[in-house]
Amino acid sequence: MNLSELVIETVRRADEARFLALMREHHYLGVPHKIGESAFYAAVYGRKKHMNHGPIQLLLKF
Repeated sequence: MNLSELVIETVRRADEARFLALMREHHYLGVPHKIGESAFYAAVYGRKKHMNHGPIQLLLKF
C-alpha cells in the first residue's frame, strides 16, 4: 500500500448516511450517537479520493 494514496477527509453531510451504515455494519457497538458537536472522518485509498468512490480504510468519530 502506497501511503501517499491515503487521504483522510471530513465526511460531508450528504455522505453521513453511508458513514452511519458502515459503522452500524462493522463496529461492535453499532452506530455512535451524536452528543453535542461531532465530527466524522473517513480515510480513503485510491485514485478517486472520496468516500463514495475510493475504498474506505478507516472511519473516525470525534
